[in-house]
Amino acid sequence: MRLFKELIEAANKKGFRGLIISGFPGVGKSRLLYEFNCEARNKGYPISTYHFREGHQGSSKTAWKHLIENLNDPSISTTPAHTVFEEFLHNAKKLADGGPVCIFLDNIHLAPEPFHDELIEAIDELHGKAVVLVATYQDIPLYRRASFLRFL
Repeated sequence: MRLFKELIEAANKKGFRGLIISGFPGVGKSRLLYEFNCEARNKGYPISTYHFREGHQGSSKTAWKHLIENLNDPSISTTPAHTVFEEFLHNAKKLADGGPVCIFLDNIHLAPEPFHDELIEAIDELHGKAVVLVATYQDIPLYRRASFLRFL
């Protein structure tokens, strides 16, 4: 928890911070992400969470739509955007102007195409904003797709 608190403090002072937690199945990555989520919720930070699943049939658009819905904050309103990805970025930037926004992505290695490339773009766009991104992945060679390796 100390590490998470340090990430929040650093994001408040210097902008975007990220943490990637890797390991074999069953070591507690998702549990740790859950604990970070609870801490952020207790502090009242805007949170956006998504858990990618094995055999996920959804698209990248589905994941971004879910992440938008999770950024449930009365200070943001639906804005006309060309894509759900652009809407997510707009809302995350707006919320980050008021303090830290926490994005939690569980099992990022299972994300559909082109989510990893979009996530790289989101990190670039959110640079300098008070955003903390924490992602988990299973460290198994089977999951090392090209788009995931670009993200790493």
